[in-house]
Amino acid sequence: MSTRTRRLVSVGATGLVGQGVLGACLAATDVERIVLRGRQRADIADDARVMQWQVADLRDINGSEPMLADLDAWLYCAGVVPGLSEAVYR
Repeated sequence: MSTRTRRLVSVGATGLVGQGVLGACLAATDVERIVLRGRQRADIADDARVMQWQVADLRDINGSEPMLADLDAWLYCAGVVPGLSEAVYR
């Protein structure tokens, strides 16, 4: 069993899938940091491991290099933006 800590970004933590993924991350003892990137702030209790990164456009990562340093994985849990066609989403 690995004792390595994990540093993650979770995109879309306010949705149905994202809430479940976030709950699993918060319950995991090997998760050191979770950056929540989304259009809305997640309604969660204070946790020193969590940093919320609210953006208007999920595609825009300009100026975000410090938040993305030393991360192990991105967990993409965001669904389709309402009104967006499947072709544009893909």
